[in-house]
Amino acid sequence: MRSSSTGQPKHASNLPVSEAGLEHEFTAALAALAPRHPLAVAVSGGPDSTAALALATQYALDHQHPAPMALIVDHGLRAESAAEAAMAAEQARAAGLTAHVLVWEGTKPAANVQALARAARYRLIAEQMQTLGLRDLITGHTADDQVETFLLRLGRGSGLKGLAGIAPTGPFPLAGYTGLRVLRPLLGVRKAQLVQHCEALGLRTVNDPSNENTAFARVQAREIMSTLGTLGLTHGRLLATIGHLQRASAAIEAAVEQLLRQAVRFEPFGFAKISLSLVQTAPEEVALRVLANGLRAVSGEPYGAEFDDLGRLWHEVRASVAYPARTLSGCLVGRDNGLLWVAREPAAAASTSVDIQPGQSAVWDGRFVVALGASYEPGRYRVAADRRPIRRADLGAYPAIKGQLATLVPSGFPALWRGEQCLGPAALTPGQGLHARFLPLQEAGTAS
Repeated sequence: MRSSSTGQPKHASNLPVSEAGLEHEFTAALAALAPRHPLAVAVSGGPDSTAALALATQYALDHQHPAPMALIVDHGLRAESAAEAAMAAEQARAAGLTAHVLVWEGTKPAANVQALARAARYRLIAEQMQTLGLRDLITGHTADDQVETFLLRLGRGSGLKGLAGIAPTGPFPLAGYTGLRVLRPLLGVRKAQLVQHCEALGLRTVNDPSNENTAFARVQAREIMSTLGTLGLTHGRLLATIGHLQRASAAIEAAVEQLLRQAVRFEPFGFAKISLSLVQTAPEEVALRVLANGLRAVSGEPYGAEFDDLGRLWHEVRASVAYPARTLSGCLVGRDNGLLWVAREPAAAASTSVDIQPGQSAVWDGRFVVALGASYEPGRYRVAADRRPIRRADLGAYPAIKGQLATLVPSGFPALWRGEQCLGPAALTPGQGLHARFLPLQEAGTAS
């Protein structure tokens, strides 16, 4: 990754004064999210993020907070992307702000481009935020994005949680960045308002042609809105419906959090055990969310299984005591009498590798924070799955690993490699070699 920045952050901004109505709405929405200053703003150069930066700058000035910093990602997917990123950075710096251009380097994907670009964007931003000591990121998600997300999830048959749409705030959408949050204070604002706002302030913006490409489902959802409006399904009514769903979902989530603490145990070797006797007595919506949380934690993926697949697995596992292990969302799910266990699917972890040097730490497979002791022999090392059986002595005080789990756990547990030689599995306690901590335990502050 390369980053470029010039100048020092200044509290005063040279941006023109914002329009009063939009500024007031942004101020109320952002204050409700309890932002931690200074803020980072994800800037693409488009009108949504450009307006978000202008509004965040005015907010900081009005409330005597440090000025926000602009984080701009150059994906390198189009010939114009470098120039567009440079323009966005130049405009931010002209306003007295610090701007960092983060470049997505390496070979670009030929398929699933949008999803992989999104993951790369958030990874680059998270790494820069950690370097700068920033904790909250503002994004330019709008009311239009909220409605489009609702329609797309409705088409996929999502459950209540999915249909509740985009939350105003939440943890970072990539594993391994505990403590970072995403703030979305523009979810009640239409995109057209932000375009007008940028025009009124004389701000330059760019338009990504992919936003007009009807090959993408989101663009298709945008185009059918005019038809839906004739049926009374206006943006306003859809947003009101999403608000109702969010309140209902939040009430259910409180019950889910309580049941997670009671029924789910995350083990240091990277798997989970779920008490069926406790989960089966809960309402099905709560039970499904508990299962989905277990799958996300063990897979390291930010998004869970499709609702239909999740429901099918839940009904199967309840119906059979001798339930054979099934694959779902990068995990293997099996039953051992009254317990449901969730382990990482071997094939999913096999291709995951991260370079590491003595004294460094990294996130491996989105599930483990790994650290290599500073006094370790210098050299080129990498962290990858240990394909050998874990020795019984390595299991220590964790007799929960038995039967099929004893075969699965090594293939989803990090080990230190030098070239093609495996130097051994990570230890659960810090030392001279490689140390690993399962992220669900670290985020919960649980001692291993």
